[in-house]
Amino acid sequence: TDTKFVEFSWEQCANQTVTFTAQWKKKLEVTISYVNGKDVIETAIIRQNSVNDKTFDLTLSNTTPNMDYYKFNGWLCDLNNSLYPAEGVISNLSWETYEGSTITCTAQWIELPSVIIEFVRHDGEIVSNIIKQRQETDSTFEISLPVDDSVYSGYQFAGWLCHVDNVVYGPDLETVTMDWEKKTE
Repeated sequence: TDTKFVEFSWEQCANQTVTFTAQWKKKLEVTISYVNGKDVIETAIIRQNSVNDKTFDLTLSNTTPNMDYYKFNGWLCDLNNSLYPAEGVISNLSWETYEGSTITCTAQWIELPSVIIEFVRHDGEIVSNIIKQRQETDSTFEISLPVDDSVYSGYQFAGWLCHVDNVVYGPDLETVTMDWEKKTE
């Protein structure tokens, strides 16, 4: 602790007890709430380092939430309605403005592409309808081929014609692996 000298006149203090009472000033704090949909997934409290601090920097959580079929795109923070990456920094926030408040940062998502796969019989009836959605790390996907056991007079089932690559996948195959992106040649 530093020693501070205070001057008093004898006239002010003569024949009195001079009492000093400790005074405290609360350090300010702000709550940060990280939300994914309706669920709060993380909460943090930021406290003022010194009562003399007027501003603070907010470093966002390094948590990257996961959601099937979507890619995390960052945190949308309600204090300025801006999008920030995990561990992004929001600088120079005023303690006076945000003291006692909750800053909410909501996960933002980008939907990953999907494909609908239909297996249609010779009579137009759909045998199977599958929706495949790409995960961020996927470069291919597998399709389980159904068996068409319908009767088509005078014909034997030879396989499924895929209209993407114009290949007939024969009845002896159980799965086919397809690329998500068409390759250039």
